[in-house]
Amino acid sequence: MKRFGAFCLVAIFFLCSSTMYAADKYSGTPAAQAEYKKAEKARESGDFDTAAADYQKAIDLDHNFAKAYSDLLFARTLQMYLGSQGKGKSNEEKAALLKKSHDETVAKYTTLASQHPDNPVYPWVVAQLYNESDPDLQEKYCRQSVKISEDFTPGYECLATVAMLRGDSVHGAEYFRRVLAANPDSPDVALQYMYYVHADPKEYKAAALEVGKKFPNSQQAAQALYRYAMAETDRDERVKDLKQLLAKYSPAKFDSASDAADDLFAYYDQTDPAKARRLAQKMLEQMPASKTWKADVAYSDAMVEAKRKIDAHDGAGALAILGKVKTPGYVFSKVRLNLLTAEAKEISAGPAESYVFLLKDVAAFPSDREILALYASGKKLGKNREQVDAELWGARSAASTPAIPFSLESFTTGKKVSLDDYKGHVVIVDFWYPNCGPCMASFPYLHGILEKFKDQGVVLLAINGIEGQAPFVLPLLKSKGLDDFIPLRGNEKWCSDVYHVRGFPTTFFIGADGRVYFKTHVYSPETQSMAELQIEALLRAQQEGKSSQSGGQ
Repeated sequence: MKRFGAFCLVAIFFLCSSTMYAADKYSGTPAAQAEYKKAEKARESGDFDTAAADYQKAIDLDHNFAKAYSDLLFARTLQMYLGSQGKGKSNEEKAALLKKSHDETVAKYTTLASQHPDNPVYPWVVAQLYNESDPDLQEKYCRQSVKISEDFTPGYECLATVAMLRGDSVHGAEYFRRVLAANPDSPDVALQYMYYVHADPKEYKAAALEVGKKFPNSQQAAQALYRYAMAETDRDERVKDLKQLLAKYSPAKFDSASDAADDLFAYYDQTDPAKARRLAQKMLEQMPASKTWKADVAYSDAMVEAKRKIDAHDGAGALAILGKVKTPGYVFSKVRLNLLTAEAKEISAGPAESYVFLLKDVAAFPSDREILALYASGKKLGKNREQVDAELWGARSAASTPAIPFSLESFTTGKKVSLDDYKGHVVIVDFWYPNCGPCMASFPYLHGILEKFKDQGVVLLAINGIEGQAPFVLPLLKSKGLDDFIPLRGNEKWCSDVYHVRGFPTTFFIGADGRVYFKTHVYSPETQSMAELQIEALLRAQQEGKSSQSGGQ
Protein backbone atom coordinates (compact mmCIF):
# COMPACT_ATOMS: atom_id res chain seq x y z
CA MET A 1 0.00 0.00 0.00
CA LYS A 2 1.61 3.23 -1.15
CA ARG A 3 1.56 6.09 1.26
CA PHE A 4 1.62 9.85 0.68
CA GLY A 5 1.77 10.67 4.39
CA ALA A 6 -0.07 9.91 7.58
CA PHE A 7 -2.99 12.24 7.09
CA CYS A 8 -3.49 11.31 3.45
CA LEU A 9 -3.72 7.64 4.32
CA VAL A 10 -6.08 8.44 7.18
CA ALA A 11 -8.54 9.78 4.66
CA ILE A 12 -7.92 7.32 1.87
CA PHE A 13 -8.07 4.10 3.87
CA PHE A 14 -11.37 4.68 5.59
CA LEU A 15 -13.13 6.67 2.97
CA CYS A 16 -12.44 4.11 0.27
CA SER A 17 -13.79 1.31 2.42
CA SER A 18 -16.59 3.00 4.35
CA THR A 19 -20.07 2.52 2.98
CA MET A 20 -23.47 3.88 3.89
CA TYR A 21 -26.05 1.17 3.41
CA ALA A 22 -29.35 1.93 5.06
CA ALA A 23 -32.04 3.76 3.10
CA ASP A 24 -32.84 6.10 5.99
CA LYS A 25 -32.70 9.79 6.82
CA TYR A 26 -28.91 9.65 6.73
CA SER A 27 -28.64 8.30 3.19
CA GLY A 28 -29.62 11.45 1.30
CA THR A 29 -32.75 12.97 -0.22
CA PRO A 30 -33.37 12.27 -3.93
CA ALA A 31 -32.02 15.70 -4.85
CA ALA A 32 -28.89 15.20 -2.72
CA GLN A 33 -28.35 11.74 -4.19
CA ALA A 34 -28.52 13.20 -7.69
CA GLU A 35 -25.65 15.58 -6.89
CA TYR A 36 -23.81 12.75 -5.18
CA LYS A 37 -23.99 10.65 -8.36
CA LYS A 38 -22.55 13.56 -10.35
CA ALA A 39 -19.70 13.76 -7.83
CA GLU A 40 -19.02 10.03 -8.15
CA LYS A 41 -18.74 10.30 -11.94
CA ALA A 42 -16.40 13.27 -11.65
CA ARG A 43 -14.20 11.45 -9.13
CA GLU A 44 -14.06 8.30 -11.28
CA SER A 45 -12.96 10.44 -14.25
CA GLY A 46 -10.20 12.05 -12.21
CA ASP A 47 -11.85 15.48 -11.97
CA PHE A 48 -11.41 15.88 -8.22
CA ASP A 49 -12.19 19.60 -8.16
CA THR A 50 -15.64 19.02 -9.65
CA ALA A 51 -16.16 15.99 -7.44
CA ALA A 52 -15.46 17.98 -4.28
CA ALA A 53 -17.81 20.75 -5.41
CA ASP A 54 -20.61 18.28 -6.20
CA TYR A 55 -20.22 16.42 -2.89
CA GLN A 56 -20.54 19.79 -1.16
CA LYS A 57 -23.72 20.50 -3.15
CA ALA A 58 -25.16 17.18 -1.96
CA ILE A 59 -24.39 18.15 1.64
CA ASP A 60 -25.91 21.60 1.16
CA LEU A 61 -29.11 19.92 -0.02
CA ASP A 62 -29.17 17.45 2.89
CA HIS A 63 -27.10 18.10 6.01
CA ASN A 64 -27.81 14.55 7.22
CA PHE A 65 -26.29 12.83 4.16
CA ALA A 66 -23.49 10.97 5.98
CA LYS A 67 -21.69 9.35 3.07
CA ALA A 68 -21.48 12.64 1.17
CA TYR A 69 -19.39 14.03 4.04
CA SER A 70 -16.94 11.13 4.07
CA ASP A 71 -16.51 11.17 0.29
CA LEU A 72 -16.04 14.93 0.33
CA LEU A 73 -13.08 14.45 2.67
CA PHE A 74 -11.72 11.80 0.32
CA ALA A 75 -12.12 14.08 -2.71
CA ARG A 76 -10.34 16.91 -0.94
CA THR A 77 -7.44 14.62 -0.16
CA LEU A 78 -7.24 13.66 -3.83
CA GLN A 79 -7.38 17.33 -4.77
CA MET A 80 -4.31 18.01 -2.71
CA TYR A 81 -2.29 15.07 -3.97
CA LEU A 82 -3.52 14.51 -7.51
CA GLY A 83 -5.56 17.58 -8.35
CA SER A 84 -5.23 21.32 -8.70
CA GLN A 85 -4.39 22.13 -5.08
CA GLY A 86 -1.26 20.01 -5.10
CA LYS A 87 -0.04 20.97 -8.54
CA GLY A 88 3.64 21.90 -8.52
CA LYS A 89 4.04 21.13 -4.82
CA SER A 90 6.38 18.62 -3.19
CA ASN A 91 5.03 15.70 -1.16
CA GLU A 92 6.14 17.51 2.00
CA GLU A 93 4.20 20.62 0.98
CA LYS A 94 1.16 18.49 0.12
CA ALA A 95 1.35 16.76 3.50
CA ALA A 96 1.50 20.15 5.23
CA LEU A 97 -1.56 21.32 3.29
CA LEU A 98 -3.42 18.17 4.18
CA LYS A 99 -2.56 18.53 7.87
CA LYS A 100 -3.80 22.11 7.83
CA SER A 101 -7.03 21.01 6.14
CA HIS A 102 -7.37 18.13 8.61
CA ASP A 103 -7.03 20.41 11.63
CA GLU A 104 -9.49 22.95 10.18
CA THR A 105 -12.00 20.21 9.37
CA VAL A 106 -11.77 18.75 12.87
CA ALA A 107 -12.39 22.18 14.36
CA LYS A 108 -15.33 22.80 12.02
CA TYR A 109 -17.17 19.57 12.72
CA THR A 110 -16.40 19.55 16.42
CA THR A 111 -18.10 22.93 16.58
CA LEU A 112 -21.05 21.69 14.52
CA ALA A 113 -21.35 18.67 16.81
CA SER A 114 -21.63 20.92 19.85
CA GLN A 115 -24.11 23.22 18.08
CA HIS A 116 -26.30 20.28 16.95
CA PRO A 117 -26.12 17.73 19.78
CA ASP A 118 -29.04 15.77 18.29
CA ASN A 119 -27.27 15.03 14.99
CA PRO A 120 -25.03 11.90 14.97
CA VAL A 121 -23.47 12.75 11.62
CA TYR A 122 -21.14 15.49 12.89
CA PRO A 123 -19.30 13.48 15.57
CA TRP A 124 -19.11 10.60 13.09
CA VAL A 125 -17.37 12.85 10.54
CA VAL A 126 -14.85 13.86 13.22
CA ALA A 127 -14.28 10.17 13.94
CA GLN A 128 -13.32 9.51 10.31
CA LEU A 129 -10.66 12.18 10.51
CA TYR A 130 -8.95 10.20 13.27
CA ASN A 131 -9.08 6.85 11.51
CA GLU A 132 -5.57 5.31 11.70
CA SER A 133 -3.96 8.38 13.30
CA ASP A 134 -5.81 7.98 16.62
CA PRO A 135 -8.34 5.09 16.74
CA ASP A 136 -9.09 5.81 20.41
CA LEU A 137 -10.46 9.22 19.45
CA GLN A 138 -12.19 7.67 16.48
CA GLU A 139 -13.96 5.27 18.83
CA LYS A 140 -14.88 8.08 21.22
CA TYR A 141 -16.68 10.08 18.55
CA CYS A 142 -18.36 7.02 17.05
CA ARG A 143 -19.72 6.09 20.47
CA GLN A 144 -21.02 9.61 20.71
CA SER A 145 -22.80 9.22 17.36
CA VAL A 146 -24.63 5.99 18.31
CA LYS A 147 -25.50 7.42 21.71
CA ILE A 148 -27.29 10.24 19.90
CA SER A 149 -29.09 7.83 17.57
CA GLU A 150 -29.24 4.08 18.15
CA ASP A 151 -30.19 3.49 14.51
CA PHE A 152 -27.16 5.33 13.10
CA THR A 153 -25.54 2.34 11.36
CA PRO A 154 -22.32 4.11 10.21
CA GLY A 155 -21.50 4.57 13.89
CA TYR A 156 -21.76 0.83 14.54
CA GLU A 157 -19.62 0.05 11.51
CA CYS A 158 -17.02 2.45 12.87
CA LEU A 159 -17.10 0.77 16.30
CA ALA A 160 -16.78 -2.63 14.64
CA THR A 161 -13.68 -1.45 12.77
CA VAL A 162 -12.02 -0.17 15.94
CA ALA A 163 -12.84 -3.41 17.77
CA MET A 164 -11.16 -5.40 15.00
CA LEU A 165 -8.07 -3.21 15.39
CA ARG A 166 -7.83 -4.49 18.94
CA GLY A 167 -8.18 -8.03 17.72
CA ASP A 168 -11.60 -8.13 19.36
CA SER A 169 -13.52 -10.01 16.67
CA VAL A 170 -16.29 -10.91 19.13
CA HIS A 171 -17.35 -7.29 19.66
CA GLY A 172 -16.45 -6.39 16.09
CA ALA A 173 -18.96 -8.94 14.79
CA GLU A 174 -21.48 -7.89 17.43
CA TYR A 175 -21.35 -4.25 16.35
CA PHE A 176 -21.53 -5.09 12.67
CA ARG A 177 -24.57 -7.32 13.21
CA ARG A 178 -26.42 -4.07 13.98
CA VAL A 179 -25.53 -2.94 10.46
CA LEU A 180 -26.51 -6.35 9.09
CA ALA A 181 -29.87 -6.31 10.87
CA ALA A 182 -30.64 -2.83 9.52
CA ASN A 183 -29.81 -3.90 5.98
CA PRO A 184 -31.13 -7.45 5.49
CA ASP A 185 -31.50 -6.99 1.74
CA SER A 186 -28.02 -5.61 1.07
CA PRO A 187 -25.56 -8.09 -0.48
CA ASP A 188 -22.76 -5.59 0.18
CA VAL A 189 -23.40 -5.68 3.91
CA ALA A 190 -23.60 -9.47 3.90
CA LEU A 191 -20.28 -9.61 2.07
CA GLN A 192 -18.58 -7.18 4.44
CA TYR A 193 -19.76 -9.19 7.43
CA MET A 194 -17.23 -11.86 6.41
CA TYR A 195 -14.40 -9.57 7.50
CA TYR A 196 -15.73 -9.36 11.04
CA VAL A 197 -15.90 -13.14 11.50
CA HIS A 198 -12.76 -14.17 9.61
CA ALA A 199 -10.97 -15.16 12.84
CA ASP A 200 -13.32 -18.15 13.14
CA PRO A 201 -12.86 -20.46 10.09
CA LYS A 202 -16.26 -22.13 10.52
CA GLU A 203 -18.13 -18.86 10.91
CA TYR A 204 -16.16 -17.34 8.05
CA LYS A 205 -17.16 -20.16 5.72
CA ALA A 206 -20.76 -19.97 6.93
CA ALA A 207 -20.83 -16.23 6.21
CA ALA A 208 -19.43 -16.80 2.72
CA LEU A 209 -22.03 -19.46 1.94
CA GLU A 210 -24.80 -17.28 3.37
CA VAL A 211 -24.05 -14.56 0.82
CA GLY A 212 -24.47 -17.09 -1.97
CA LYS A 213 -27.61 -18.57 -0.41
CA LYS A 214 -29.35 -15.26 0.18
CA PHE A 215 -28.15 -13.47 -2.94
CA PRO A 216 -27.61 -16.19 -5.56
CA ASN A 217 -26.13 -15.20 -8.92
CA SER A 218 -24.92 -11.87 -7.51
CA GLN A 219 -21.46 -10.39 -7.90
CA GLN A 220 -21.22 -10.38 -4.12
CA ALA A 221 -21.91 -14.13 -3.93
CA ALA A 222 -19.02 -14.84 -6.30
CA GLN A 223 -16.82 -12.38 -4.43
CA ALA A 224 -17.60 -14.09 -1.12
CA LEU A 225 -16.37 -17.42 -2.47
CA TYR A 226 -13.30 -15.77 -3.94
CA ARG A 227 -12.40 -14.11 -0.64
CA TYR A 228 -12.86 -17.43 1.11
CA ALA A 229 -10.57 -19.15 -1.40
CA MET A 230 -7.85 -16.49 -1.17
CA ALA A 231 -7.87 -16.64 2.63
CA GLU A 232 -6.82 -20.28 2.38
CA THR A 233 -3.08 -20.58 3.06
CA ASP A 234 -2.88 -24.18 1.84
CA ARG A 235 -2.11 -24.06 -1.89
CA ASP A 236 -4.03 -27.22 -2.82
CA GLU A 237 -7.13 -26.15 -0.90
CA ARG A 238 -7.00 -22.71 -2.48
CA VAL A 239 -6.83 -24.22 -5.97
CA LYS A 240 -9.75 -26.52 -5.19
CA ASP A 241 -11.86 -23.58 -4.00
CA LEU A 242 -10.97 -21.50 -7.07
CA LYS A 243 -11.95 -24.35 -9.37
CA GLN A 244 -15.31 -24.69 -7.62
CA LEU A 245 -15.89 -20.95 -7.97
CA LEU A 246 -15.07 -21.05 -11.67
CA ALA A 247 -17.40 -24.00 -12.18
CA LYS A 248 -20.29 -22.18 -10.51
CA TYR A 249 -19.91 -18.67 -11.90
CA SER A 250 -19.14 -17.54 -15.44
CA PRO A 251 -16.02 -15.36 -15.67
CA ALA A 252 -17.71 -13.50 -18.50
CA LYS A 253 -20.35 -12.26 -16.07
CA PHE A 254 -18.73 -12.30 -12.65
CA ASP A 255 -15.57 -10.32 -11.87
CA SER A 256 -14.49 -12.62 -9.04
CA ALA A 257 -14.82 -15.67 -11.30
CA SER A 258 -12.58 -13.88 -13.78
CA ASP A 259 -10.10 -13.25 -10.96
CA ALA A 260 -10.28 -16.95 -10.06
CA ALA A 261 -9.49 -17.87 -13.67
CA ASP A 262 -6.49 -15.52 -13.59
CA ASP A 263 -5.18 -17.14 -10.42
CA LEU A 264 -5.68 -20.65 -11.78
CA PHE A 265 -3.88 -19.71 -14.99
CA ALA A 266 -0.93 -18.43 -12.95
CA TYR A 267 -0.86 -21.66 -10.92
CA TYR A 268 -1.15 -23.97 -13.94
CA ASP A 269 1.47 -21.98 -15.81
CA GLN A 270 4.04 -23.20 -13.28
CA THR A 271 2.66 -26.66 -12.59
CA ASP A 272 0.92 -27.80 -15.79
CA PRO A 273 1.53 -25.45 -18.75
CA ALA A 274 -0.68 -27.49 -21.08
CA LYS A 275 -3.60 -27.06 -18.70
CA ALA A 276 -2.86 -23.33 -18.44
CA ARG A 277 -2.98 -23.05 -22.22
CA ARG A 278 -6.27 -24.92 -22.44
CA LEU A 279 -7.74 -22.68 -19.74
CA ALA A 280 -6.66 -19.55 -21.60
CA GLN A 281 -8.16 -20.86 -24.84
CA LYS A 282 -11.42 -21.73 -23.09
CA MET A 283 -11.63 -18.29 -21.47
CA LEU A 284 -11.00 -16.60 -24.82
CA GLU A 285 -13.80 -18.63 -26.37
CA GLN A 286 -16.13 -17.36 -23.66
CA MET A 287 -14.81 -13.79 -23.86
CA PRO A 288 -13.55 -13.27 -27.44
CA ALA A 289 -13.17 -9.50 -26.91
CA SER A 290 -10.96 -9.90 -23.84
CA LYS A 291 -7.53 -8.36 -24.39
CA THR A 292 -6.27 -10.12 -21.26
CA TRP A 293 -7.10 -13.62 -22.44
CA LYS A 294 -5.86 -12.84 -25.95
CA ALA A 295 -2.54 -11.91 -24.38
CA ASP A 296 -2.58 -15.07 -22.23
CA VAL A 297 -3.21 -17.28 -25.24
CA ALA A 298 -0.41 -15.48 -27.10
CA TYR A 299 1.87 -15.97 -24.10
CA SER A 300 1.04 -19.68 -23.87
CA ASP A 301 1.49 -20.18 -27.61
CA ALA A 302 4.85 -18.38 -27.57
CA MET A 303 6.08 -20.53 -24.70
CA VAL A 304 5.01 -23.70 -26.56
CA GLU A 305 6.75 -22.54 -29.74
CA ALA A 306 9.90 -21.66 -27.79
CA LYS A 307 9.91 -25.13 -26.22
CA ARG A 308 9.47 -26.68 -29.65
CA LYS A 309 12.54 -24.82 -30.91
CA ILE A 310 14.51 -25.86 -27.83
CA ASP A 311 13.60 -29.49 -28.48
CA ALA A 312 14.84 -28.97 -32.05
CA HIS A 313 18.11 -27.52 -30.64
CA ASP A 314 17.35 -24.10 -32.11
CA GLY A 315 18.48 -22.02 -29.15
CA ALA A 316 18.73 -18.77 -31.07
CA GLY A 317 15.21 -19.20 -32.42
CA ALA A 318 13.88 -19.91 -28.93
CA LEU A 319 15.64 -16.85 -27.49
CA ALA A 320 14.17 -14.66 -30.24
CA ILE A 321 10.70 -15.74 -29.10
CA LEU A 322 11.37 -15.65 -25.36
CA GLY A 323 12.90 -12.18 -25.57
CA LYS A 324 9.55 -10.83 -26.72
CA VAL A 325 7.41 -12.76 -24.24
CA LYS A 326 5.41 -10.60 -21.85
CA THR A 327 4.57 -12.49 -18.69
CA PRO A 328 0.96 -11.75 -17.62
CA GLY A 329 0.86 -9.32 -14.74
CA TYR A 330 -0.78 -11.77 -12.35
CA VAL A 331 1.76 -14.52 -13.15
CA PHE A 332 4.13 -13.31 -10.47
CA SER A 333 6.54 -16.19 -10.91
CA LYS A 334 8.85 -16.14 -13.93
CA VAL A 335 10.33 -19.53 -13.13
CA ARG A 336 8.98 -21.21 -16.25
CA LEU A 337 10.19 -18.38 -18.51
CA ASN A 338 13.59 -18.36 -16.82
CA LEU A 339 14.05 -22.11 -17.17
CA LEU A 340 13.24 -22.04 -20.87
CA THR A 341 15.55 -19.06 -21.35
CA ALA A 342 18.36 -20.90 -19.55
CA GLU A 343 17.85 -23.96 -21.80
CA ALA A 344 17.92 -21.80 -24.91
CA LYS A 345 21.06 -19.98 -23.78
CA GLU A 346 22.84 -23.26 -23.17
CA ILE A 347 21.98 -24.50 -26.66
CA SER A 348 22.95 -21.26 -28.38
CA ALA A 349 26.02 -20.22 -26.36
CA GLY A 350 26.94 -23.04 -24.01
CA PRO A 351 26.40 -23.85 -20.33
CA ALA A 352 28.41 -20.85 -19.13
CA GLU A 353 25.76 -18.44 -20.46
CA SER A 354 22.98 -20.48 -18.89
CA TYR A 355 24.83 -20.65 -15.59
CA VAL A 356 25.41 -16.89 -15.35
CA PHE A 357 21.77 -16.22 -16.19
CA LEU A 358 20.44 -18.63 -13.58
CA LEU A 359 22.92 -17.54 -10.93
CA LYS A 360 21.73 -13.94 -11.11
CA ASP A 361 18.06 -14.85 -10.81
CA VAL A 362 18.45 -17.51 -8.11
CA ALA A 363 20.56 -15.13 -6.03
CA ALA A 364 17.62 -12.75 -5.71
CA PHE A 365 14.51 -14.89 -6.30
CA PRO A 366 15.25 -18.53 -5.50
CA SER A 367 12.94 -21.38 -6.43
CA ASP A 368 13.45 -25.12 -6.06
CA ARG A 369 13.31 -25.72 -9.81
CA GLU A 370 15.79 -22.98 -10.72
CA ILE A 371 18.19 -24.06 -7.98
CA LEU A 372 18.24 -27.59 -9.41
CA ALA A 373 18.77 -26.18 -12.91
CA LEU A 374 21.63 -24.03 -11.59
CA TYR A 375 23.33 -27.06 -10.03
CA ALA A 376 22.91 -29.00 -13.26
CA SER A 377 24.34 -26.14 -15.29
CA GLY A 378 27.25 -25.79 -12.88
CA LYS A 379 27.97 -29.51 -13.11
CA LYS A 380 28.46 -29.19 -16.87
CA LEU A 381 31.10 -26.56 -16.11
CA GLY A 382 32.86 -28.86 -13.65
CA LYS A 383 31.48 -27.12 -10.56
CA ASN A 384 30.22 -29.15 -7.61
CA ARG A 385 27.39 -27.98 -5.36
CA GLU A 386 29.74 -26.43 -2.83
CA GLN A 387 31.31 -24.30 -5.54
CA VAL A 388 27.94 -23.24 -6.90
CA ASP A 389 26.75 -22.35 -3.40
CA ALA A 390 29.90 -20.30 -2.86
CA GLU A 391 29.35 -18.33 -6.06
CA LEU A 392 25.68 -17.92 -5.24
CA TRP A 393 26.57 -16.50 -1.85
CA GLY A 394 29.13 -14.22 -3.49
CA ALA A 395 26.42 -12.77 -5.75
CA ARG A 396 24.11 -12.25 -2.79
CA SER A 397 26.89 -10.77 -0.72
CA ALA A 398 27.82 -8.29 -3.44
CA ALA A 399 24.20 -7.10 -3.67
CA SER A 400 23.70 -6.86 0.09
CA THR A 401 23.72 -3.61 2.07
CA PRO A 402 24.44 -2.86 5.73
CA ALA A 403 21.33 -2.98 7.89
CA ILE A 404 20.70 0.39 9.49
CA PRO A 405 21.19 0.11 13.28
CA PHE A 406 18.25 0.94 15.48
CA SER A 407 17.07 0.77 19.07
CA LEU A 408 13.32 0.88 19.70
CA GLU A 409 11.06 0.33 22.68
CA SER A 410 9.51 -3.11 23.06
CA PHE A 411 5.73 -3.16 23.47
CA THR A 412 5.98 -6.22 25.70
CA THR A 413 8.74 -5.19 28.13
CA GLY A 414 8.97 -1.42 27.73
CA LYS A 415 12.74 -1.81 27.34
CA LYS A 416 14.85 -0.85 24.35
CA VAL A 417 15.49 -3.55 21.77
CA SER A 418 18.42 -3.08 19.44
CA LEU A 419 19.15 -4.76 16.14
CA ASP A 420 22.61 -5.40 17.55
CA ASP A 421 20.99 -7.54 20.26
CA TYR A 422 20.46 -10.16 17.55
CA LYS A 423 23.83 -9.99 15.91
CA GLY A 424 24.77 -13.49 14.82
CA HIS A 425 21.10 -14.34 14.20
CA VAL A 426 19.03 -14.25 11.05
CA VAL A 427 16.48 -11.47 11.58
CA ILE A 428 13.23 -10.64 9.82
CA VAL A 429 12.32 -6.97 10.22
CA ASP A 430 8.69 -6.30 9.28
CA PHE A 431 7.21 -2.81 9.11
CA TRP A 432 3.44 -2.85 9.63
CA TYR A 433 0.56 -1.27 11.52
CA PRO A 434 -2.71 -2.72 12.90
CA ASN A 435 -5.13 -1.18 10.38
CA CYS A 436 -3.10 -2.34 7.37
CA GLY A 437 -5.00 -4.99 5.41
CA PRO A 438 -1.98 -6.23 3.40
CA CYS A 439 -0.02 -6.46 6.66
CA MET A 440 -2.68 -8.70 8.19
CA ALA A 441 -2.73 -10.81 5.01
CA SER A 442 1.03 -11.37 5.24
CA PHE A 443 1.05 -12.39 8.91
CA PRO A 444 -0.05 -16.05 8.49
CA TYR A 445 2.80 -16.59 6.01
CA LEU A 446 5.39 -14.79 8.14
CA HIS A 447 4.19 -16.80 11.12
CA GLY A 448 4.62 -20.01 9.11
CA ILE A 449 8.20 -19.02 8.27
CA LEU A 450 8.97 -18.23 11.90
CA GLU A 451 7.46 -21.51 13.07
CA LYS A 452 9.70 -23.39 10.64
CA PHE A 453 12.93 -21.64 11.56
CA LYS A 454 12.59 -20.25 15.10
CA ASP A 455 14.42 -23.26 16.58
CA GLN A 456 17.40 -22.16 14.48
CA GLY A 457 17.40 -18.74 16.11
CA VAL A 458 15.43 -16.80 13.49
CA VAL A 459 13.59 -13.84 15.05
CA LEU A 460 10.98 -11.42 13.74
CA LEU A 461 11.01 -7.78 14.82
CA ALA A 462 7.60 -6.27 14.03
CA ILE A 463 7.87 -2.47 13.94
CA ASN A 464 4.59 -0.57 14.20
CA GLY A 465 4.60 2.29 11.71
CA ILE A 466 1.64 4.39 12.88
CA GLU A 467 2.15 5.89 16.32
CA GLY A 468 -1.55 6.50 16.92
CA GLN A 469 -2.26 2.78 16.59
CA ALA A 470 0.19 1.76 19.31
CA PRO A 471 -2.58 0.82 21.81
CA PHE A 472 -3.81 -1.84 19.41
CA VAL A 473 -0.51 -3.59 18.73
CA LEU A 474 -0.41 -6.08 21.60
CA PRO A 475 -4.12 -6.96 21.66
CA LEU A 476 -4.09 -7.58 17.93
CA LEU A 477 -0.99 -9.77 17.93
CA LYS A 478 -2.30 -11.71 20.91
CA SER A 479 -5.66 -12.30 19.24
CA LYS A 480 -3.88 -13.75 16.21
CA GLY A 481 -1.62 -15.99 18.28
CA LEU A 482 1.52 -14.16 17.19
CA ASP A 483 3.30 -14.24 20.53
CA ASP A 484 6.57 -15.13 18.79
CA PHE A 485 6.65 -11.74 17.01
CA ILE A 486 8.72 -9.12 18.85
CA PRO A 487 6.66 -5.90 18.54
CA LEU A 488 8.58 -2.63 18.59
CA ARG A 489 7.36 0.95 18.85
CA GLY A 490 7.96 3.01 15.72
CA ASN A 491 6.20 5.80 13.88
CA GLU A 492 5.76 6.78 10.27
CA LYS A 493 8.44 9.47 10.25
CA TRP A 494 11.04 7.11 11.74
CA CYS A 495 10.15 4.32 9.33
CA SER A 496 10.33 6.69 6.37
CA ASP A 497 13.41 8.68 7.39
CA VAL A 498 15.53 5.86 8.81
CA TYR A 499 14.53 2.76 6.83
CA HIS A 500 13.06 4.56 3.81
CA VAL A 501 9.80 2.66 4.10
CA ARG A 502 7.37 3.87 1.44
CA GLY A 503 4.61 1.33 1.91
CA PHE A 504 3.32 -1.19 4.41
CA PRO A 505 4.13 -3.97 4.83
CA THR A 506 7.83 -3.74 4.04
CA THR A 507 9.92 -6.73 5.09
CA PHE A 508 13.71 -7.10 5.26
CA PHE A 509 15.68 -10.34 5.73
CA ILE A 510 18.94 -9.61 7.54
CA GLY A 511 21.81 -12.07 7.74
CA ALA A 512 23.85 -13.01 10.81
CA ASP A 513 26.51 -10.54 9.64
CA GLY A 514 24.08 -7.62 9.99
CA ARG A 515 23.49 -7.03 6.29
CA VAL A 516 20.21 -6.86 4.35
CA TYR A 517 20.11 -9.62 1.74
CA PHE A 518 16.46 -9.74 0.73
CA LYS A 519 13.42 -7.46 0.73
CA THR A 520 10.50 -9.79 0.22
CA HIS A 521 6.75 -9.19 0.40
CA VAL A 522 5.36 -12.48 1.70
CA TYR A 523 1.66 -12.74 0.88
CA SER A 524 0.99 -16.18 -0.66
CA PRO A 525 2.10 -19.82 -0.53
CA GLU A 526 4.41 -19.12 -3.49
CA THR A 527 6.12 -16.11 -1.91
CA GLN A 528 6.39 -18.00 1.37
CA SER A 529 8.25 -20.81 -0.42
CA MET A 530 10.67 -18.31 -1.93
CA ALA A 531 11.16 -16.58 1.42
CA GLU A 532 11.93 -19.91 3.10
CA LEU A 533 14.65 -20.58 0.53
CA GLN A 534 16.08 -17.13 1.24
CA ILE A 535 16.10 -17.78 4.98
CA GLU A 536 17.72 -21.18 4.45
CA ALA A 537 20.50 -19.51 2.48
CA LEU A 538 21.11 -17.04 5.32
CA LEU A 539 21.13 -19.85 7.88
CA ARG A 540 23.67 -21.82 5.84
CA ALA A 541 25.89 -18.77 5.69
CA GLN A 542 25.50 -18.32 9.43
CA GLN A 543 26.47 -21.93 10.11
CA GLU A 544 29.47 -21.74 7.81
CA GLY A 545 30.62 -18.49 9.37
CA LYS A 546 30.69 -16.64 6.07
CA SER A 547 30.83 -12.90 5.89
CA SER A 548 30.26 -10.45 3.09
CA GLN A 549 33.54 -8.63 3.53
CA SER A 550 35.03 -9.93 0.31
CA GLY A 551 32.15 -9.07 -1.99
CA GLY A 552 29.82 -6.68 -0.24
CA GLN A 553 32.01 -3.86 0.96
